[in-house]
Amino acid sequence: MGSSDRYQRFEELLVCPVDRGPLIWLRAEGVVYNPRLLRGYPITEGIAQLLEGESFDVDVSGRRRRTAL
Repeated sequence: MGSSDRYQRFEELLVCPVDRGPLIWLRAEGVVYNPRLLRGYPITEGIAQLLEGESFDVDVSGRRRRTAL
């Protein structure tokens, strides 16, 4: 399995803990993103932090803004 195959498989497995929909892995930013809820989840030391309390708002310009839930 090549590197791009692993990334694609990883992305297929990602599910938002809030709405159970698919997430998008933004590798360059180090986050996984839910475009439906405009929420991001950080990736720390290679592990996606898929907890609602770890998520942050992403505004329409793409900048992230941390908020307490």
